[in-house]
Amino acid sequence: MSKQWFLTYWSLGASIFSNLMYGALLLVHNDRFFSAYIFPTFIAPYVIPKILGLVFILIGFLIFIAWRMKSKRFKSIILGVNNGLWTMYGLLFVVSVPPNSIWFMAILIFLINLDVAARE
Repeated sequence: MSKQWFLTYWSLGASIFSNLMYGALLLVHNDRFFSAYIFPTFIAPYVIPKILGLVFILIGFLIFIAWRMKSKRFKSIILGVNNGLWTMYGLLFVVSVPPNSIWFMAILIFLINLDVAARE
């Protein structure tokens, strides 16, 4: 592997890895992830950790498939959905109680995904 290849694809790998790992963590530790947070009543019934974990894993695999297929259109759609998901996830924790730093992690992953979208 060349240095140029690494510099080109590091953010794509970080995006895929973060989706797959965070989704897996949500699946494995679903009972503990959201038990400490109180979400606003209008969104609380829709926050289901297992489904959210599966969505993160699915999007991670779809990003990988789009990269291997070299389909710019498919990749741009999936990256847009991924950016929207991480933005909404970050905003979910901004409005939750007690104050936490998960929203900051979600925004950082959003910025990595934005870098991926800008390079494509």
